Amino acid sequence: RDCSDLVSAGWCPPPTIVGESIVMSLLNIAERGLVYLLEDSSDKQGMDEEQVRKERLVACSCSSESLVALKVLAARDDLPEQVITAVSISLCRLLSATETKSPSSVSENGEEALFDKEIQTQRGYIASTSAELLWVLLSSDATACQAADALLDVIDLDFHSIFANLERRQVEECVKIASGAIRALSASFWGDPPQVLGVPLLRFLWEPVMDILSNVAMSYFPSRTTLTFDLGGHETAALPLDCQFESEEGFAAIVLEIALAYHRLIDSELIFGTMELCATEIEALVRAMNALSPWIVYRGNSAIAQDLHSEVISLFNKITSFMMSKCSQNEAGFHIIVDDDARRYLHTFMLRKAVPLFVMKGSLAKPSQSPSIHDDAPIISLAVIKSWTVVGYLPYKDGSWKQKAEELLAEAFFIPTTDSTRTRFVGGYLHHP
Repeated sequence: RDCSDLVSAGWCPPPTIVGESIVMSLLNIAERGLVYLLEDSSDKQGMDEEQVRKERLVACSCSSESLVALKVLAARDDLPEQVITAVSISLCRLLSATETKSPSSVSENGEEALFDKEIQTQRGYIASTSAELLWVLLSSDATACQAADALLDVIDLDFHSIFANLERRQVEECVKIASGAIRALSASFWGDPPQVLGVPLLRFLWEPVMDILSNVAMSYFPSRTTLTFDLGGHETAALPLDCQFESEEGFAAIVLEIALAYHRLIDSELIFGTMELCATEIEALVRAMNALSPWIVYRGNSAIAQDLHSEVISLFNKITSFMMSKCSQNEAGFHIIVDDDARRYLHTFMLRKAVPLFVMKGSLAKPSQSPSIHDDAPIISLAVIKSWTVVGYLPYKDGSWKQKAEELLAEAFFIPTTDSTRTRFVGGYLHHP
């Protein structure tokens, strides 16, 4: 606390290796405090429960005070450039670790209950301070690029090969860092809609980061288990329902963070915002939905995979709501997605890829009933058709109306040439008429 007060009073580390060492020591204190909190109390032999609680409270307090000192230094741009990468990665680890359940029991009586309550308060403070410090690093002109690069380096990885060559504890550490990095980047990009906006400085990173997240999400399913198809000039993958593979459970946690990141984007731009995505960003968003689309049907075997399945369904519901409302009820008289190619890619993807998946989801959930009565697929189809028929003020010329109607009818009433129940593939070019 004295160190935190000293920094608040104006002290800053010298621009030498000594200053770097001081900052890294503060970071080490923050990490060790949280590690001590999460350790199993059975490892602390010879200590009674009250003493363990007191030491955990001290550890939490030391961790939070160290982070406060670092946040003050970052806000003044006093952190040495050489430590920005290490600080950013460490904060991702702290951000994820604070959500890990503490092994200590929670008392309901007397002084022990007060200790437990204070520990949880300090733990929440560690999480919020870590998030705020990352926000400062990502929003400052002096540190934004270096901090963003550090976070991307721990996300843009081949997680299958990494997990195959690491021990269990190392895998858990990798998952914590990657999950925290995804959460920090998405918060800095798209904020917490509708109350908190993202950092405008980072707008130029949206599209490449969206593509990186999409590639990571798609790589959950090994390439040997998928087949690729053309989807309106874009490549899409199909997953056999009877495919057999095993992925590290931590990988599903990373993909879940990616899905939550896209919730932020969709809420920020499509639901609460004014839809200022450019054409290439719209296409990047569709590629992201394509990467997550297998989870409409695929549920996995873990609780995290079940949560991921629910979040992906929710994402598609939000896209459907956007097309049904903002796209088809735009009083300006023209489509809110101005670029024709981007608009067509979204419509084609939803009809050719998303709708068949929702039909398959309905048929698997209710095998005794006809897929045609399933709710989601017709609603999505209707939303796409309503969005597709939005036109501008000027009338079409030289038969363009006829061409537009033919294209729409060809998509809306397309009859698949193969039996999807026989091929047992999710995806490909077929949809519910």
